[in-house]
Amino acid sequence: MAIVASTSKRRNHRPLGLQQSKPHLVRDSTALIRRSTLVQNLSQSQTGGAMKLNKTRVWLGGIAGGVVWTAWSFFVGLRQAPLYEAMQKQGLFLKEPRYPLFTPIWIFLIFVMSILIAHLYAWARATAGPGPKTALKIGMIVGFCAGVPGNFAQATWSPIPTMLPLGWMLDLWVGSILAAVVAGFVYKDAA
Repeated sequence: MAIVASTSKRRNHRPLGLQQSKPHLVRDSTALIRRSTLVQNLSQSQTGGAMKLNKTRVWLGGIAGGVVWTAWSFFVGLRQAPLYEAMQKQGLFLKEPRYPLFTPIWIFLIFVMSILIAHLYAWARATAGPGPKTALKIGMIVGFCAGVPGNFAQATWSPIPTMLPLGWMLDLWVGSILAAVVAGFVYKDAA
């Protein structure tokens, strides 16, 4: 909440803690408030406009990123298939998925994440600049947050081979990077 000095001469209109006998405090605090980045500058917010995103390109980039990520996820799943079978035989994994529509739901979630990553990339272009470097950064950040903590816990506490959580982590991390780079390639600013 911003403290603003009252122009009124009445004492009860002064902000809390500011006495009429100390006018330099009012002047100094008002100047401090004007320079603060924590207080909204009304003159800037009233004149500034919202950044225009090319939503068609965001969605197109997100869908294209989802296709690439799904292909990567399929590749990782194929490489881990023998481990899944071994874990099912040992009773560590269910023989049938708890949710019968797991595969289409997983693919749907990959597309949702890809579209969100495409939005993040489009928003970051204004400050980080357009290009593959920004897309790579966005993908690395999202992928790290999505893939590393949970799979590190799985590798630490689950009685399964560490190659499974490693594959799951790479699925999410590399998939996020691929989706972000594809979205960055597809995205163009609105005309």
